[in-house]
Amino acid sequence: MAYITVINGFGTGYILGLYYPFAEDDDWIWGTLTGPLSGKCDGTEIGVSDGSNELQYRLNHPIMLPGNTSYTDLVTLYADPFMFPEPDPGTGYRIYIDLTATEDNCLYNEDLEYYLIEADDIVKTYQSDGGLCPEGKAFVRIEIIDESIPGDGGYFHHYWVTYGTPYDNHGN
Repeated sequence: MAYITVINGFGTGYILGLYYPFAEDDDWIWGTLTGPLSGKCDGTEIGVSDGSNELQYRLNHPIMLPGNTSYTDLVTLYADPFMFPEPDPGTGYRIYIDLTATEDNCLYNEDLEYYLIEADDIVKTYQSDGGLCPEGKAFVRIEIIDESIPGDGGYFHHYWVTYGTPYDNHGN
């Protein structure tokens, strides 16, 4: 006797079908302001990575890439949490921010997945539809910078996103 289970979706286990998922123990300190990379929340992997680097890596290295594509007319745009609040006022931001200035704030794997999905939407949605992407351009790469807010304090990520006009360089 055989049992067959059907699951709706790609069945790949990848986030949005594009990115490696975060493992159950992928709990990383939000970012690093100075010194070696902050590492995981359990005190391991110091100097190896942090939360912003884990997000940046996945966004810049999706599982599936268009073949033979290059870009011209590159432009780099800036984004911070205040530019992309949650749709319901007062519920938070779609880019990481911690206004309590908890330097060792932990981004659990669920948090990282949330920020990855939001970042994908922000950087790949055209400006006319509420995203960052200029009309007629395509996402090329992202750099996520860890930053502190002067004065009252707080920590956040900000994005430098490069876009370009894609062209097929096959045979060139």
